[in-house]
Amino acid sequence: MPKPTQVRTEIRRLYSQTTAATVERDLQRAIKLLKILTSEAERSRMAGYMDGLSQLRSEWFLARRLANRKQPGTSRPTARPPGRSDPIWPEIDTIFSGLPLACRG
Repeated sequence: MPKPTQVRTEIRRLYSQTTAATVERDLQRAIKLLKILTSEAERSRMAGYMDGLSQLRSEWFLARRLANRKQPGTSRPTARPPGRSDPIWPEIDTIFSGLPLACRG
């Protein structure tokens, strides 16, 4: 069983060396290490590092979700082409084009 100082050192190392690709694994490892600590005082000393790992995971997860949500050039086509009032009935434009604007509705 590792000593409390070794556990604290390992949690600090995980926090300082984590990346977006490894944050989930590092957080799970840090949780397992935290459970090894026996006293509440030792655990509370590591609370800042644990919170930091959790925040990093949340931020990187959100950034990945936003990046995947909409990428430039991949927007869906609109239901109506620009400049057309109704693509289903294009002849309506020509029928009403001779009427005054107040009557066009």
